[in-house]
Amino acid sequence: MQTENNAPTSSAPSVDFSSVVERILSTVEQRRENPSSSSTSTSLLFLTASELQALTGLCATQSSMLQQHQHQPHQQSLLFNNDDDLGFSDVDPEWIGQLVGILEKHVVAAGNINVIQQAYDVASKHFRDNNDNDNDNDNGHKKKKQKKMVDEADDNDEDHLTLEEWIYHKGKASIAAIKEGLEAASILLFIITSPGMNRSVVSEDAIQASIVLFRHNLIKNILPMTNEIGHIVAAMPSNTSSGGSSAGIATTTSTPKKRRRSNSTSTTTAASPSGKNRKRQVGGIDVEMKKIYPYISQTMVPTIAVMERLDALVQKIPLDDQELLLIVSGALTTLELLDNVVVSKRQQVHLLQVSAINLVTSIFRLHSRLRQIILEDLFPLMRKLPTSKRSLRTYPIRGSSVLYPSGLLDLSQSIVSATTTTTTTLDPAQNIQTMTVLIISLIQSAVARPTTEMPSGLAHSQAISDFFVQQLLQRCAKKGEDGGASEFRPLLSNLMDDLFLVLLVPEYPAAEMILLSMANHIGQDLMKATWNKASNKASSSSSSSSEPAYLNTIFDAFGRICAAEARILKFARDRPFFHRNKTLTTTTAVTNPSSNNKNNNITTTTKNVHNCYCSEDVASNNDNRLMLSCDGCNSWFHGDCVGLKKESIPNEWYCDVCQLKRIVDLERDRNTNLGAMGCSVALIDETYCMQRLLIDYLSIVARATAAEKGMQDAYGFQLARWIAELNASNSSNNNRGDNNEKKAKTTSSTLPITTETLEGAAAATMTENGSVLPSEENSNVSGMSALILRLMELWDPNESSDINQVESKSLNGMLHCLSDEGRSRMVVHVISKQSVLLMSFRRQIDLIVKLMSNDASSLLRKLSLKAIEKV
Repeated sequence: MQTENNAPTSSAPSVDFSSVVERILSTVEQRRENPSSSSTSTSLLFLTASELQALTGLCATQSSMLQQHQHQPHQQSLLFNNDDDLGFSDVDPEWIGQLVGILEKHVVAAGNINVIQQAYDVASKHFRDNNDNDNDNDNGHKKKKQKKMVDEADDNDEDHLTLEEWIYHKGKASIAAIKEGLEAASILLFIITSPGMNRSVVSEDAIQASIVLFRHNLIKNILPMTNEIGHIVAAMPSNTSSGGSSAGIATTTSTPKKRRRSNSTSTTTAASPSGKNRKRQVGGIDVEMKKIYPYISQTMVPTIAVMERLDALVQKIPLDDQELLLIVSGALTTLELLDNVVVSKRQQVHLLQVSAINLVTSIFRLHSRLRQIILEDLFPLMRKLPTSKRSLRTYPIRGSSVLYPSGLLDLSQSIVSATTTTTTTLDPAQNIQTMTVLIISLIQSAVARPTTEMPSGLAHSQAISDFFVQQLLQRCAKKGEDGGASEFRPLLSNLMDDLFLVLLVPEYPAAEMILLSMANHIGQDLMKATWNKASNKASSSSSSSSEPAYLNTIFDAFGRICAAEARILKFARDRPFFHRNKTLTTTTAVTNPSSNNKNNNITTTTKNVHNCYCSEDVASNNDNRLMLSCDGCNSWFHGDCVGLKKESIPNEWYCDVCQLKRIVDLERDRNTNLGAMGCSVALIDETYCMQRLLIDYLSIVARATAAEKGMQDAYGFQLARWIAELNASNSSNNNRGDNNEKKAKTTSSTLPITTETLEGAAAATMTENGSVLPSEENSNVSGMSALILRLMELWDPNESSDINQVESKSLNGMLHCLSDEGRSRMVVHVISKQSVLLMSFRRQIDLIVKLMSNDASSLLRKLSLKAIEKV
């Protein structure tokens, strides 16, 4: 219930932020003035766990209030006009400054804690002492042993703790300090990103300390813990474990064999005796270090919270490039995490990676100047990613069952199975590589809102896709073991497997763009190779593209892309959405009893029209299967073919084709105002409505996950692609008009389209009484322009009231009433109509056929034949 002048009564209960902050600061001051006997000088500078929890509760309260009003923009002013609901911005700035100073001390202290290194030092010293004792006993040096025991008695007893004892006395306290530091960083970042908060209340040092802590805990603690390589990382020289770039960071946890060899002359030599004792020690430390891992895993949840607050920070507060790249380098570390943790922690690893993808994508979206740097940092990281079957694909495909039903899932799996020559293990849970998700997210995040000045919103995304593919193919052509073809060619194959799996998923539209970039660049390299073979004078710059191993790689990739296109086109041909009606005529002969002539029979004919997807004779029904008759076209269908059971049959049921016709009628009724702008009703046809259903459903998902920009990027990408298609069609119509009447059509034939020129075009086609002139060319041009402007208005799903209407009248009813088979055919129909990749299929096949007849090189002919065999 809501009154005119008050906020909704369903809002979160009012909390006096000022009172809570004042109480916490007063308590801290009292502890400093009257320290207890157990207090240390350091503990007096920090907040207690309960005080941090109270501040976290304030953050949760304010966040809840903001979420309740995110779909009601007109309530924002009401929310923050209430003195009790101002949040941190209502607190005295001086108090906020004191609170931020205390929180910063927590963050700085936690950033200096390396639990993995501390645990390794304890375990290593314990094993070294045991080995020394064994050597003393073996050699009979009793006097030396007695002297050593006397010397050790003078040392601190803590130096002789076992790892279990150290964890109990010190380790737990270190973990608690890290958790409190992460919690303090999350609170600090929340304060600075709160509405109405003055930027100056949080110092630059506090922000940098939060970034350093987030990155430090991921690299030094969580990554070694998850991958169970703490004994390797801790044994590395300190100067190699702190890189300034993401590539340098990635190297810290890779090639452990090289690290072990490089450390053989370091200070850890004493901890690595030779022979039997050395083997026992290395294995023992490896096992011993696992005792600290469960405690380190407790820092994963607060790290996720910090990453979410950093995501909000980069979207609201301008940071310098160094800070942004530090955030990126830390976030990319999560892609190296293996799936070795216990089942209860796997979800936390996945959430870490999701948060990292969102964080990196936000920076990539907002800071175009850093895009090339981020993309180039991906390639060194790709070499460090896990390659085992268990850890290769761990990211579940995010596809709604509404637009990615079982039919499309089967088609995607068949594409991967048919286009690979190696044994590819398809995860029944339909997972892909986390790196693939990141690449797709980055490309989709670059989509821009189409405008009259820039009709295509995909230009930046296309440029990024081309750059990434070009760099990847160059590395596949590079000779050498280190960072060369031997490492990147398997990565290319794995990436293509993932792209094929999500090619038909509407939530990953950039997968098609990447495959198209691959096809175009590979086609260019093949043409260069043809010219080189023919001229027999390959230059040094093009010699790598003519190298046999590289040619084999790109021919295989090119053939796989063509094979995927062929299977989708075959699906669209064999299983069209608008399939033909089949009329079965049953003739029955009955003998006429009044006639003595045996040949004098009465013949009756029965016609049964059916449209069932199985193409079987529904009239025979020998197996007593449930049959349904459409209330629109009276065609017959098997119940199991359309996903209905006897107990779930509605009173009124329409087949998929009739259901779409009803959606067309609804869409035309809702857009009657377009007629005033010269839009022909014929432009709103079945294909238009299919695309509109897809766009509108994605908008609903995007609004349901408003905090995740990735889904909004997918929605914008699909919408921009549709607008680009309409612009191309509109431009084609304009060009045809120019050929007929160049002078009269000069203004209307030029893009961009503006509201003024659109209204002028509509007025030019109106008669004096307001009726539209029967000029099909004028109607198509101005009508297409009207549709384009109409779609541009839908760019922000949260602001479009039109989509809310579609959701209530169309999607919740009609779209969900389509069968799984019908939705599968609908998605493939839309893709086959607008996919540039599928439209290039014939051109790609022509290139392969041309190479098959190449007389200059038998290798090209052989590889072309292998490629065409895949199709």
